[in-house]
Amino acid sequence: MDHNLSTPLGITVLIIFGMVCIASLLGNGFIRVVNSHSWFQSWKLVPCDLLLTCLSIFRFLMQCATLWGQYTYITSPMDYTCGYAWKGVGLVWMYFTLANFASTTCLTVFYCVKVTTFAHPLFLWLKSRIDWLVPYMLVMSVIVFFNCSSCAFLENKNILQSDKKPNNKCKP
Repeated sequence: MDHNLSTPLGITVLIIFGMVCIASLLGNGFIRVVNSHSWFQSWKLVPCDLLLTCLSIFRFLMQCATLWGQYTYITSPMDYTCGYAWKGVGLVWMYFTLANFASTTCLTVFYCVKVTTFAHPLFLWLKSRIDWLVPYMLVMSVIVFFNCSSCAFLENKNILQSDKKPNNKCKP
């Protein structure tokens, strides 16, 4: 499939993508800076701020990986599609996406426990300890997703090493 980015539609898509990326980077960067500033002042973060900081960091890094992939594709589309660049970009993007999902899930659990009012003993126990559990939930979920990404990386590395045949669609 030929992707001509010099057409009016291609240029419009690139401009919109660039504007969305800049807005995303600025928004997540602002959250990160504000929470980091308050953390440096008191050396303590409220669990909600910790979750928001982790979420903004992972979203920022995921956006950077997306920009890296788009830049690589725009500058050398043949190398990106036929070479190994897309696999590297994909693996980095996959890790940050999974870490983003982990942070979002932890934030959802935190808000659910804080907002709802059930009278079940297990829920009351969880509600009284959620502030203490948030850092552990984040660390464990990031470790689990890092292990999943590492397994995917090793599997792709094995596929890359065993794939010695040139791809016919990538020949000039």
